[in-house]
Amino acid sequence: MLVIYAVVLFLTCVLQFESASSESEDNLIFVSVVFRHGNRAPLVHYKNDPHKHNFPDGVGQLTKIGKANMYHKGKVLRQMYDGFISRNYREDELYCTSTTIDRTLMTAQLVLAGMYPPSDSYHHFEPHLSWQPIPVHEDSPDKSFIFGHGHLCPRYSQVFYEQINRTTETLKEQGDIEEMLPYCATHCGEELKTVADLGLLVDALKSEVADGLELPSWVANYYDPTLLGFLDLLMNVIVKTTEQKRLITGPLLKQIIDNMISKSKRKLNPDRNMVLYSGHDFSILGLLGSITKSEKMMPQPEFGASLNIELYRTQDDDHIVKVKYLRSFKDDDPQDISIPDCGTPCHLEKFAQITQYVIPENWEAECHSNSHDDDSINHAVLGNNRPD
Repeated sequence: MLVIYAVVLFLTCVLQFESASSESEDNLIFVSVVFRHGNRAPLVHYKNDPHKHNFPDGVGQLTKIGKANMYHKGKVLRQMYDGFISRNYREDELYCTSTTIDRTLMTAQLVLAGMYPPSDSYHHFEPHLSWQPIPVHEDSPDKSFIFGHGHLCPRYSQVFYEQINRTTETLKEQGDIEEMLPYCATHCGEELKTVADLGLLVDALKSEVADGLELPSWVANYYDPTLLGFLDLLMNVIVKTTEQKRLITGPLLKQIIDNMISKSKRKLNPDRNMVLYSGHDFSILGLLGSITKSEKMMPQPEFGASLNIELYRTQDDDHIVKVKYLRSFKDDDPQDISIPDCGTPCHLEKFAQITQYVIPENWEAECHSNSHDDDSINHAVLGNNRPD
């Protein structure tokens, strides 16, 4: 009996070793990192906001804490991928692109500063400055900008407005929002009609809390989980339907997949190892929803969260994809995202097939189909601003 047990134990150890060895033999060849910007000022200051003068750089701008955090995010990425990317920046190795918003452009610069401190005298152009300029491009395929600018994609505006109205009416029927809207409206000094209005108010509160400011007394008892739940609901409404994912997320996911396919065929030109995308909370939510096909409500990604999509070449020249989620700017222990009908890792070809449903054939045409060319989305959200 002991002999049989010893044999079983030996075989188990061998199999585990072979499995671990097989995984370690997979060669990382390409990474796409999509991250949310750092802590920012509220996008709007409601009328009775006691902290409206605490953000001297203006609405929606990165705060001092946000700048420090995203510099740290760059150090986290350096630690994760040191050796895979060189110590000194090389344009044929890494490319960084951003949406055309101040906070995402500044975030990209800070992340790069954390990743690429000058490592030798050649790159140290100023003796006491541990920084060197790294280019940030404004050609991101991330379409987050269409939220709040309905004329740029009227079909998205139409679908979002329908979803907001439907969700608001459902919440009223269930009694979940009937008392909260007038209560918050009275105390904040603004008219609140929809879950979008309420969500943007909560987003302002959450931004202030993230910067170390105290909640107003009138909201303290309702903030968590009640009001934060409404914000998460709004975030999910932004990318709720397949059509919304196609319009906001599809072009970004298409570029990520196209790059991986080209890299797998040794045809990526330039033959880069990494692309960084500086984006927003629903950049990540849209990707997560598209990849996992989850119907569950997902929490709003924290400032500095990132989705790292890694491509590996196996020993038999196959190619597999691993999707990793870092929940905050300081998270260095990523969560593996399981891909439905594929698991983790997932073969590249299968990954492309699974996500094909959100890739638009003609983004411009889909944006202007079956819609009125107006800006109705702006009337759905308090202050005509975007909670991102």
